[in-house]
Amino acid sequence: MKRLLTSLGVSVLVLVQLLIAAPTKAATTIAITSPSNSAVISGSSFTVTGTATANRTITVKVDGNTVGNTTSSVSGAWSLDVTGQTVGAKTVTATASTQLVYTNQLGPGGVGGSLMIKTSTFDNSQVGTFSIASGGSFPTTWLPNRNFTKAYGTAPLLNSSQAFVIDLQTETVANFTIAVTNPVGRSIAYNADYSKVYIADSANGVVRVYNTTTDAEVGAGITVGASPSAMVHRPNTDTIWALNPTDDTISVINTTTDTVTSTLASIDADAASLAFSPDGNHLYSGTVTGNLLELNTSTGATIQTSSSASISSIDDMIITSDGSTIYAVPFSGNAVAVFNSTSFANTANVSVANGTYRGAITADNSTVYVSSPDLLGGAVGTTLTAISTATNAVTGTITMTGAPLTPVMAPVESATDSISITLSSGSVLADTGANMYLYIIIAMGLILPSAYYLKRQFGR
Repeated sequence: MKRLLTSLGVSVLVLVQLLIAAPTKAATTIAITSPSNSAVISGSSFTVTGTATANRTITVKVDGNTVGNTTSSVSGAWSLDVTGQTVGAKTVTATASTQLVYTNQLGPGGVGGSLMIKTSTFDNSQVGTFSIASGGSFPTTWLPNRNFTKAYGTAPLLNSSQAFVIDLQTETVANFTIAVTNPVGRSIAYNADYSKVYIADSANGVVRVYNTTTDAEVGAGITVGASPSAMVHRPNTDTIWALNPTDDTISVINTTTDTVTSTLASIDADAASLAFSPDGNHLYSGTVTGNLLELNTSTGATIQTSSSASISSIDDMIITSDGSTIYAVPFSGNAVAVFNSTSFANTANVSVANGTYRGAITADNSTVYVSSPDLLGGAVGTTLTAISTATNAVTGTITMTGAPLTPVMAPVESATDSISITLSSGSVLADTGANMYLYIIIAMGLILPSAYYLKRQFGR
């Protein structure tokens, strides 16, 4: 059984649509207002207070060790009690941070109303949008560069011949046509230094290469297997791996020479997706029949297999940064399956809104976001679901105005402020600033004459 993501018969009407101005995302700031810098504090406890951009996670450290977390209110105020500290000089640091998830969305009125939605992972609120419609189409899948300044997109769900360039700084989108006969751009990958982007042209069995500075095509394309679909960069290497589901192979591309250096020919006939562990040592594939596979990186043969009765396919895999857990997202399913990457056991299944498509995970591995556009229903789904990785339970459901497709995490945005303080022992002498040596001298002055008097009087 095979399935390429071809046209789903979703009828879309291109509309010229005026967009309501989106709110501007506030840059993250923070300041410690108390204690004051260089303050001397009696005891082992104190309270840190300050201001920051609203709705930010605040992390407080003393001498580099985290002592607690809190959040800034809607007015920006925050405070944290610090206890159990030792006497001496201390450096207190407070960091405010947040992370946004960007999700491309098919507009409710058609392609012309397609937007990029920016959502705060702090409270799942929408913080901004911008148009991604260009040239009568829009990117249904997209991948940013390392610095999150630029991204490339394709429109495989629309069988489009266009590729898209998204400027994430100016929030503008341009498009160009892949320069061959009847191309269909699908998966996207970058080389190790992000100087080149690779776009799988499934209609022609070729991977196209573009310079990410000029957007100009490099060479005439790399011939791979039939109908390349999923494509990933292998971490810590100069290779990109392209899955060719029509002939059940994987083409390994050397990104220095832009040539195929090997072809793995023992791929499961139902393979539909690819993912590497963060260290690049393990290769996983999801199948259209709902199996999770670990593949031998030399032959492509299946090493181990797992499955879940809750899902019927695996079209996307989200892996935690330590490589221990895999979240498998089906195409148009109603659950996300969770697997342990060592035992390969299906450890949990999380029910979500009908019609799942793609997912992304926060930098701290705390939350997985899954889109539910319900493509088989006609792109009528409008939800983005937040799943806690600690409990594997849904913690939030965000309603979009259109059909959300590919969520991508922006880098963590943060700001830091620090002060130096001194904790004293808390004695009265230290508090009054009195000179202890003076007390000793006075005391000795009282004791010595008294002793001399007693000896004279009583001979002792």
